[in-house]
Amino acid sequence: MQSGLSKWLNLLFFVLVLTACNNHASEIRIIWAGEQARGITIPEKEVTGISKDSIHIRLLSDSSSSNILGDFKNKDGLVFEPVIPFTRGMTYGVYSGDKKISSITIPFADENDAPKVITVYPLQDTLPENLLKMYIQFSKPMKEGLSAENVLLIKNNKDTLRDVFLNLQPELWNEDRTVLTIWLDPGRIKRDLQPNLKLGNPLQKNEKYELIISQNWRNVHGQKLKKDHSKTFIVSSRDSLSPITEQWKIHPPKNSNKELLTVELNEPLDHFLLMECLSIRNSKGLPVKGKFEITDNDMRFHFTPTDLWARGNYSIRILSKLEDLAGNNLNKVFDRDTKTSKQPGTKEYYEKGFTIQ
Repeated sequence: MQSGLSKWLNLLFFVLVLTACNNHASEIRIIWAGEQARGITIPEKEVTGISKDSIHIRLLSDSSSSNILGDFKNKDGLVFEPVIPFTRGMTYGVYSGDKKISSITIPFADENDAPKVITVYPLQDTLPENLLKMYIQFSKPMKEGLSAENVLLIKNNKDTLRDVFLNLQPELWNEDRTVLTIWLDPGRIKRDLQPNLKLGNPLQKNEKYELIISQNWRNVHGQKLKKDHSKTFIVSSRDSLSPITEQWKIHPPKNSNKELLTVELNEPLDHFLLMECLSIRNSKGLPVKGKFEITDNDMRFHFTPTDLWARGNYSIRILSKLEDLAGNNLNKVFDRDTKTSKQPGTKEYYEKGFTIQ
């Protein structure tokens, strides 16, 4: 039977060994650039006596993993910078030949900082039967190529619809990968095309739909969405008319200060095209600097000038590519009957005037 002192010494030895192992495992430091793990620093003592040419980095989760591409530099130890940032949640091994020297796990970000869906456009809960596209806006840059497996459309709370959205590759993301555009199949929307004749319109009038964005979608750092996101809507009649700018109601500033210019639209328009297609011009046709704000579920916009308004005549210039929710722009409707419809317009832009007294 061991004496109390012997047991105590054995326990102390175990604790010292465990502490040494933990310290050893944590000596490799991660080099962060924003939220990305852009490199690791391996302490010099880890690779003392080892040829630098024999050292490489591998992903530990895959026994057949090839070496990670990147560059080694001598700077306060041996620094490795991968061509592509390390992936959060993955463990990487430092090897000399086939012998593992050490390893490091890239931690996930704080769960409270998980990405989420901010908004799904259009904002309305009643949408036209020939709705052309939707936008999903995320709080953080997301991984590309995952929409087909993470975006579902359910009809009347029971039927999961297939082949409703175009599976575009590459997907249509904005520059920082926070806004994805998803298109309902145009071939099924246009009534004289075979996909429409065979499968019918993607959305049916008077039916209820739920768009679900799965929590399993990961951002560029491998972190899942905070939770599923859903948008429920009812489908109304087709919209077969171009937006009518003549029906917009302008509320001009009453004097030459920084008061808002407000414009009421006659229908909801494409949110992101609306932001892109508007400008304010002075009497010389020069743009007025300022900021647009889209409100009231894309039924109204405001403009605040950077400088004071001057008395005189102004115009709102609207690029003709501005669309409504069915993809009808100012020059032509999306689903145009070539036999009976009038020829599409050719204007680059349209204008509406107002005066500040």
